[in-house]
Amino acid sequence: MDPAAKIAFLRDQNLIGEIDMALKRLFAEQPEDPLAFLGTHFTARSSEKMKADPSTPSLYDRMGGEKVINKTVDSLYDSILNSPTIGKYFNEQDVPQLKRMQKAFLSFAFCGPKAYTGKTLRAAHRHLEITDSEFDEIIKHLRQSLVAEGVAADIVEEATVVANGVRKDIVQPPKSPKA
Repeated sequence: MDPAAKIAFLRDQNLIGEIDMALKRLFAEQPEDPLAFLGTHFTARSSEKMKADPSTPSLYDRMGGEKVINKTVDSLYDSILNSPTIGKYFNEQDVPQLKRMQKAFLSFAFCGPKAYTGKTLRAAHRHLEITDSEFDEIIKHLRQSLVAEGVAADIVEEATVVANGVRKDIVQPPKSPKA
């Protein structure tokens, strides 16, 4: 596609303003992970547009709503708690409270009706020093839980993209060894 056709496509899709807004925020905030920042920005903007157009079903609705979120989170925690790698993070935690918070967060993240009013993800996870490989395992368990609930593969993929959008807030960079 030649450059003029690319510009015409962006104009026809009303994307020039969206891209300009994203770039302005990117340059103003200069995040540590620009790709994750842009992914989160466009996910949020897409969510806002879906809420503005009630005829477009949200990810939350397309995956099955509250019933599927509740069963998915219960299944997710069952598998995570039994994981030798990441189960350690849940020792001595109020798991029923964590499940309630996770259900509210996923409802919010997938454009459902519940509001998430907990701590920021960064504040809630900072002290845990979660690694990329541990976050990958959580995503794997989420994917398996969604599949077990009968969620279609394309919706599972979309949910995974949204979940990966918070990686930068949960994963902590490795601490450098003290000299």
